[in-house]
Amino acid sequence: MTTVAPLQPRVLVVAGGALAAAIEGPLRCSGADVLRCADLPSAVRTLRRGPCAVVVADLDLPGAGGVPAVHRLVAEAPATDVVAVTASPDASLHERVRRAGALDVLVKGPALADRLQRVLTAARRRCAATTLPDGPAAPAEPSRIAEVVTVGGVTALAVAIGTQD
Repeated sequence: MTTVAPLQPRVLVVAGGALAAAIEGPLRCSGADVLRCADLPSAVRTLRRGPCAVVVADLDLPGAGGVPAVHRLVAEAPATDVVAVTASPDASLHERVRRAGALDVLVKGPALADRLQRVLTAARRRCAATTLPDGPAAPAEPSRIAEVVTVGGVTALAVAIGTQD
């Protein structure tokens, strides 16, 4: 029997309120496995329970945001891509955030959903090439790509595991 399992990267959204919903919506619609934490301590606990492909974190978190939050997230999960979201267009802030270990800095606004799609597409490519514990399972048997579907500019893969007898 052949089982087909779509590759769904796990994305941790560290934000609250309307921003969390604005980030989660496009990610969920694209098939990502989305977890949400409203603060940095909760995010750290979540990362300790299991890895995520990407962390999308609001730099304006109350109590523990900004560059120190990026440092903490990167230290906690060095193999995870951290993407920061901010209202600030300040290039020097963006550079400090990248030096702290963030892969990218996204500015809040109308283009946020499109930029999140690019982040998710890159995460899917990495998931196709690697295995995350508790994430998409690496097949013990030979596998092949069963289906490649592009919807709204996002490419999704389905992997067929095993052989049909």
